[in-house]
Amino acid sequence: MGNINELCDDLLVKILLQIPTEEVVATSLLSRRWRSVWKLVPKLDFRDYSYKYHATSAAPSEFIDKFLERNTALL
Repeated sequence: MGNINELCDDLLVKILLQIPTEEVVATSLLSRRWRSVWKLVPKLDFRDYSYKYHATSAAPSEFIDKFLERNTALL
């Protein structure tokens, strides 16, 4: 069986579409190969972000603004 890192970006994006947004973005920490794959995901759900993180990090709007600047799927 092959290594998941050998899959093309299109297949990786299909896999990432099946997991929560928080985990999609966290995949960027896995390896150099995964560092920018999450940016190709066209559908991410930010509804839980403000509830989970409002007291411990940047405002949700700041997070979403930074995400939109980096997400290449939106271009």
